Amino acid sequence: MPHVKAKRLRQRFRKRLEDERALQTRTGKILVVLAEGLTQTH
Repeated sequence: MPHVKAKRLRQRFRKRLEDERALQTRTGKILVVLAEGLTQTH
């Protein structure tokens, strides 16, 4: 059944997108913290 396979692929793709978004927000938060630390020290 190609339809089921496509659905599974789409779910995997969506999960990867969500993981990437979470990773981006995590790195963004780290960057914000680093920037705040730099502005505070100077």
